[in-house]
Amino acid sequence: MEQICAVFPLHNSITLKKIPLPYHVFEKKYTQMMHDSFLTNQRVAVLPPRGNDFKNRVCIAGIPMLLQKYEDGRMDVVITGVEKVRLTERVQTFPYLQYKYEKIFENEKVTLKEDLSLLRELLWSEIAKQPHFETQKAQLRKILQDQESIINYTVLLLVRNIQEREKLMVINSFDAKIKTLIDTLAPKRYDLSPFLHPIIMDNNL
Repeated sequence: MEQICAVFPLHNSITLKKIPLPYHVFEKKYTQMMHDSFLTNQRVAVLPPRGNDFKNRVCIAGIPMLLQKYEDGRMDVVITGVEKVRLTERVQTFPYLQYKYEKIFENEKVTLKEDLSLLRELLWSEIAKQPHFETQKAQLRKILQDQESIINYTVLLLVRNIQEREKLMVINSFDAKIKTLIDTLAPKRYDLSPFLHPIIMDNNL
């Protein structure tokens, strides 16, 4: 059976694995896309457009879930990324884009344990500033025990530029993503020194 996903092009958003992201869908072709996905379990990939063709683009295909549907057809949905894919061939343009895809498997081994811990502490510090943090603290602690969730929530919450997010997403090694995140965040936005363990500081001398 061919693997086909719908493409939802948005300039300032991108699907990330294991992260549910909310969308207010109002254009008719995209409400049709969501409706079809609910009926057939078709994957949906959200990614910024780069020209008119998405062939060979790497992205995360996700599962949409309906939160609310309005009388005029608009809907609120959440899309959670589930698998990394490469779009290989366009199979439909109307009423919305569909592409065949092939799955991409990542190297999930993490040897940079101290750096991953640093990202988790930095991320936790940032999340703690958000509204409703106290009511969600237990759930967040559980989520941030998963190394892929740490990486992807760091990309979502601490990397503001959508092009940098996309570059991080297409990297196929957890270790390489962790290193790139450290290199991206440290000089540009954050003083990481309060979160550094002595072993990391020694290695950086």
